[in-house]
Amino acid sequence: MFNQKICKSENAASSLINRANLESAVGSAFFFLEETGFAHGSIPEIAATLCYKIAKNHPFLDGNKRTAAAAAIVLLNMNDWDIEYEEYGDADTEFSREIFSFVENKTDLDDLKKWFLKKTIKK
Repeated sequence: MFNQKICKSENAASSLINRANLESAVGSAFFFLEETGFAHGSIPEIAATLCYKIAKNHPFLDGNKRTAAAAAIVLLNMNDWDIEYEEYGDADTEFSREIFSFVENKTDLDDLKKWFLKKTIKK
């Protein structure tokens, strides 16, 4: 649903090209251990993992990074968290730069989790 809306607004093709990759991204982010709880930690860390896994798994034809960001923001908002980041104009944001950084293998999931922990605020 996110991907369809994102692609429609950009006049791009929306298509789920690998359902297993999407399910893997979501399942990994929400992996739960009975003894310790969610494997990825707090809600901001789970949102970071969801963002990372969707963007890296590339389940859609187009709009993977934007869909990853939207999914993370919605997850945060649904759990009473906000994320604050710098906006530089023309869709250039601190958040988009973080996403490009890990997609280009300059940073990793742990770096993204740390960034989310710094940038999120409980409502």
